[in-house]
Amino acid sequence: MGTGTFKMDEATYFKVFKEVHDLANPPEGLIFHSASVVDGGMFICDFWTSEEMCLNALMNGPLGKDLAAEGVALPTDTKFTNVLNFTFAQ
Repeated sequence: MGTGTFKMDEATYFKVFKEVHDLANPPEGLIFHSASVVDGGMFICDFWTSEEMCLNALMNGPLGKDLAAEGVALPTDTKFTNVLNFTFAQ
């Protein structure tokens, strides 16, 4: 699981995270994505198959390019933790 606060507003979030929202073609390795508005920007909590897949998407994929184009830096509070359990209720 990766978390972090991106310093951007909601409009910028929807612009740069459009790839994550493409359910037909999500970034490789993405399992789950969530975002919420917090003081200072958008808090992201994602589940990826690995930390490396997350970092690859942020550094080398369309998401990383879109963040850079909008002048959005990677979060300074990024944390990666291993998930023990994940339950999805419909």
